[in-house]
Formats: sequence, C-alpha cells, structure tokens
Amino acid sequence: MAPLRQLIRLAFAASFLLALTVSADAPVWTPFVHLNNAGGLNDSYDPTAIADHEAADVQNFVFSTGGAIVKRSGFSRVNSSALSSTAVFTGGIFYRQADGDRFLVATVSDGATDRLYSMDYGAGTIGPDGTWDDISGSLSLAFGTDDLADFAIAQDQVVIEDGVNTTAPYVWTGSGNAAALGGSPDSARFVELHKNHLFKAGDSAEPSTLDFSGNGNIASWTSTDEINVETNDGQIIQALKSALDALYIWKQESIFRLSGTTRDDWVLEQMVDGVGTCSNNSVVLINNRFVFLTCTGDVAIYDGGVNVQIISAKIEGTLAALNQDRFDQAVAVAFDDGTGDQDYYLSLSASGASTHNRWLVFDTHHRAWTKFTGLTSNALFTYELGSLQRAIGSGDYAGRLNRYPNTDADAGAAIAAYYITKQFSYPDIPQDKSWMLLEVFVNQEGSYNLTAYTRADFESPGTSNSISLAGSGSLWDTAVWDVDAYGDTTTTIGRIEVNKRRRFFQIRFENNNASEPVTIKGFINWIFPEARI
Repeated sequence: MAPLRQLIRLAFAASFLLALTVSADAPVWTPFVHLNNAGGLNDSYDPTAIADHEAADVQNFVFSTGGAIVKRSGFSRVNSSALSSTAVFTGGIFYRQADGDRFLVATVSDGATDRLYSMDYGAGTIGPDGTWDDISGSLSLAFGTDDLADFAIAQDQVVIEDGVNTTAPYVWTGSGNAAALGGSPDSARFVELHKNHLFKAGDSAEPSTLDFSGNGNIASWTSTDEINVETNDGQIIQALKSALDALYIWKQESIFRLSGTTRDDWVLEQMVDGVGTCSNNSVVLINNRFVFLTCTGDVAIYDGGVNVQIISAKIEGTLAALNQDRFDQAVAVAFDDGTGDQDYYLSLSASGASTHNRWLVFDTHHRAWTKFTGLTSNALFTYELGSLQRAIGSGDYAGRLNRYPNTDADAGAAIAAYYITKQFSYPDIPQDKSWMLLEVFVNQEGSYNLTAYTRADFESPGTSNSISLAGSGSLWDTAVWDVDAYGDTTTTIGRIEVNKRRRFFQIRFENNNASEPVTIKGFINWIFPEARI
C-alpha cells in the first residue's frame, strides 16, 4: 500500500478513537479527502461553483501527473554577464548542423546597436558555453523590442528574419558572420521551410502573399513564384507553420492550408473562417495539433482540418487582466518538463505593462491552467543541454538568456507561490458546520515551512498556520490538536486545529521564499455538523 494511503488510514483510525469518547447519539466528524488538486485555475466562475479539484487562484505552482500541486522550478542564467542592461532579446533558436555542431542564435535589440548573436557549445560541457559572439558583421540592423524574430533551419543554415516587414531575411552558416540571404528576395516577417522550399510572408508591400524559393535552393528566388492568400479581404498573413504534411497560413480571422510538393501542384484551401491569430510566435505544435493565441485573446487548439477548440474558457479572469494591445507580441513554446507530456508555455504582459511579465501554462495531461510570475520573457525557444535533455531559453529585457527549469530560485531570487482552493460548502451536510481539523500531506523537504491560511465564509486573509516541511521522522508525535507535523520518512502531515463555524471554507497555501521546494500531495478537511453540537 502506498505510504500516503497508509498515513491517511492511520489518521482515520486515530480520529475514530477520538470519536468513541463522544456520546453514542452525537454526530461524528466527516472527513472530506482531497488528493487530486490538479484541476487547474478556474477564475471564470465564482469560487463556490468551481470543481473541488480546481483552484480559485494559483501562481507559480504546477501539477504532478498524480495530481499533487508542486511549486515551480526556478531559472538560472545562461550568460552570467549581461550583454548590456538595456539589451532586449527579440528571438532565439537552437541550431544543430548535420555534422553535430550546435549553436544558439539570437536577435537582440539595444537602441542603435541591434545585433545578431551566436553561442557555441563547449566540448564536454552540459550545454551552451555562456558566451555570446556578435555575428552581425557588416549588416545594418534596425529592429525594435517588439519586432519579434522568426527563424528557419534550411540546407544546414539558419535563416533569420528580424520581424521588420521592410527587410529581407539573413542567413548564417555556423561560422563567420551572418549575411543577406542570396537571390535578392523581397522583404518579409516570417520564414518557414516546407517541402524543401523556403517560404516567406509579411512583406509590407504584399502582406497577403506567400513567396517561395527554388526547390532545394533557398538562395534562388523568382518573382512569379508566389501565392496570393485572399488578398484585400481585410486581413493579412500573421503566421506560417509547416506540419502534418502541409503548410498552414494564419490570418487574423482565418486559417489556410497549402498542400502539394512543388510550384506545379500547390493547392491552397481555406480551412477555418472566423478564428485566426495575430502572433506568429504564439503558434506551436503539440501532439500533432496546433495551439495558438487568437486575436481576441483566447487560446485555441486546431487539428489541422476544420476543427478549432477554445481551451481558455476557465481563465477568462486572468486573460481580462492582460494587456490586450500586446497580444500580437505573444511568444510561446511547447515543452516537456519530464512528465512525458508537452505543455504550452505562453508569455504575455499584464494590464498596463509594456513588457512581458506573465507566463500562462497549459498542462496537456490534466488539461489544466496555471500562471507564473517572476519571468520576463520577450523571447522563448527550446534548446538542448549537454545530452538530448531540453530546456526553455527565456530571453529577457536586461541582456540575459535564462534557462528554465533549473534550481529552486529565480537566479537566486524568491519564487512567490500560492494555491487557493475553491470555497468548499460540502452540501452533504446542509446545515451550518464546524471545520474542526485540517490535515495537509506534504513532501518532507527541509527546514522551512508552508503557510496555510484557513478561511471561513469569504474572510481574508484568514488564520495563518505554519506547517514544517522538515518532518519529525516518526509516525506520531505527542500533539493532537496543536499545529504539528509528523509522518513517515518521505511525507509530513501538518495537523491544524481550525475550529471555524460557518458554511463555506477555503485554504490558501503559500510559500514565498527562494530555494524552498514544496509538494502538496493532498489534504483532508474534517467537518462536524454545527447544529448538533
């Protein structure tokens, strides 16, 4: 039997022995067990109406496969010294060549010194070497912090589009400096390799036109090799992605599919009407389906055919508190944090903010949302460490690329994490009731604490209680009603005498410190019918 379930049974047995001391006709305590709390954020409904396993609010917690809530990991610096205090990353990509050489490539805006950078992988190290090399060469670069870059790997080279709709793409071969892409292509904002052709779109003069290179030659461009995507329909091309044996083209309120293999058999079809995107960098592929941010601020899943599903209905409160004017600057990645499922990480700006300071994370296993603070990411991409293990590269506004997840602190700083349950009413006990006892099952971690605020009938902040995460090493301690922590060698049981008499009960779990991991496996609320006390 699992150790946690053994502890729960022992807790039940102890409480049953206590109940024997009460008269035979007295009501008994009822345990309400909450071991799966991975329903995610639901701030679209009243906290009294959400599901028992959902959170009225949550920040900097994620969900384990088994349903525990876990304080998120922190991040570390990839380059310990900032490029400058005002350097802003506008894009990045992991670049592997056929011979196995690996690089990071990034675009960085810094006033009048906008640059292209690369970073080598040092021999025998676990990942990039931490030093950015300027590969701008003689290129004259002028892009802003909101001109988000796009990249493509083609013919063993990395193609770089700086996000400005009046500049043509650049190319870097892995040595020397970057240069203009050969063949004198028109300007663009987006580039994508598909069927051995390099596609581009976003030219300010032809915002609804796709251009494509020669077959197998990204430096060969012919003016007639172009495809018009419903020009003059009130929309322009906003994203290009190659997947599912086709090239997909997003406009603000429509999605198109280009099938075929060469200029002789391209077939363009409109697949979706009424839904599109304003952000190329929000579109990622997860489990052979596209996830993206719509222009109206919803997050959607698209199956590549005609079906689009909105998956953000439960976080309308969070979305309403974002800066909607910056939805076109949204950036996202798909990333597996070790659970075996790729999740969707989306970086956005809070209302009133002019830079990104929120991550919204969609857990595809639980189909649950959470949100992160403390990360300022204007660029997101995934990259390899020393092995096939991957990390998220987060380019910030202060000249640094950060690695997530790594350590239990944000470059040494604290992570402010909380999880707020629903307002539990327990309708099986219809009358006023007493919340007598809260038992919290947490991992033994170290000599630090988890704070649990117990609240009755919408009070705030509630009563503060501290639960030690160190554990005592023994199964039962001497205290019964006091705030105490005891358990087995891996699990601590925090027992809190609540004694609140109301109709609704809520818990806020909180830890705001650096380097203090927290895993809450579950909790039990012991309820007593108030009317018969």
